[in-house]
Amino acid sequence: MFMTIRNLKLIIPDLAETLPNDVNLPSLQYLLNRSISTPITHKEALICQWFNISDFEFPVAAIIGLGDHLPTQTNYWLRADPVQLQADLSTAYLLGNQHLNLQADEMKILVNSINKLIASDDLQLFAPHPTRWYLLSKQPLQIKTCNLQQAMNKDIANYLPQGERQAYWRRLFTEIQMLLHASPINQKRQAHGLPTINAVWFWGAGQLPSFKPGAWQTIWCYDDPLLKGLSQLINCSAKPLSDNFSQILQRMETAGDYLLQLSAQSFESNWEKLEFNWLKPIWQALRHKNLSQIDFYIGTMNVFTITAKRSQYFWKKRYPLINYLDYEKKNNSPPTA
Repeated sequence: MFMTIRNLKLIIPDLAETLPNDVNLPSLQYLLNRSISTPITHKEALICQWFNISDFEFPVAAIIGLGDHLPTQTNYWLRADPVQLQADLSTAYLLGNQHLNLQADEMKILVNSINKLIASDDLQLFAPHPTRWYLLSKQPLQIKTCNLQQAMNKDIANYLPQGERQAYWRRLFTEIQMLLHASPINQKRQAHGLPTINAVWFWGAGQLPSFKPGAWQTIWCYDDPLLKGLSQLINCSAKPLSDNFSQILQRMETAGDYLLQLSAQSFESNWEKLEFNWLKPIWQALRHKNLSQIDFYIGTMNVFTITAKRSQYFWKKRYPLINYLDYEKKNNSPPTA
C-alpha cells in the first residue's frame, strides 16, 4: 500500500513574538525536536522559494500588490512603505511602521504630495493599506533592495538600494525624506506626541513573475495579500480557515502541496485552542502518515522540516519550547539534539 504524498506548509508568522514564556504547546515541541532547521532571510523569500519563484530579487511587491487588488500584471513594482526613522549624530535607524497608526486622511495627503514629487519621473504611488504602499514604474527598476523586516532597528546605510540605478533611488529616498519632514501632517503629529512618517522604505522590486503550475492544491489563510496574490498567480484555490485542522485534513483528498496559515494573535486568550484544534491534529496526522512532510515557519530565522519518518524518532532530546525560541532569537539556530 502506497502512502498518498500530502505535503503541508504551515505558517504561524507571529508565534515567536507572541507566545508567552509560560505557555506549553507540547505538539509544537514534538515537531521542533524532530525537525531539521534551515536558515532563511525573511518570510517573503521563504514563501517565494516554496512556490519556485526566484529572480534578481524576489518580486514580492507585484505579488502582494495583486493580493491588494492593484493592476500589477504589467510594468514594474516596488514597495514604498511609510516608515519612521530615528537618527542620532551619525546613524539613522529603521523603526518600521506597525506603530504609526496612520489615518486615511493623513495617508491621502502624504501620498498626493509624494505623487507630485515623482510625477516627472513617470512614477506613481498607490496606498491601498496604511502600511503597504507601492510604486509603479514603466521602466525597469534595476536595483536590489532589502526587506523591511531585515533592516528593522538597524543602521539603514547598510540596507539602502544597490545596483545599476542605486544612485537615483537613494537620491529619491532622500528627497522623499525631506518632503515628509516638511509635511504639515508630520508637524501636527509631532505636536501631539505621535510618531512621524519621515521616510518610505523601498523593497520587493520587480515584475509579476510567470509561473509554471505545480502540485499546489489549496491555500488556507487569513487576510494575507501575499498568499492571496500567489493563489491568483498560480490559479490555486485560496480559502478561509476552518475551525480546526481535522476539518482541513478531510479536504486534503489528493496528493500535492497544501499551505495553511494561522495567526498566533487569534489564540492569545486561549492557547489551548491552538494546541488541541490545530497543532495536536497536525502532529497526529504526520505520525499516522496522513501527511508526508511538514515545513513550518513560526516567525524566527529558520524554517523547520519534518517527515512522517522523522516523526517516529523517539530518541530525540526534548528541549523545552521556550529554549528553541530563545536560541532562535539570539543565535538564529536551534539547539541540536
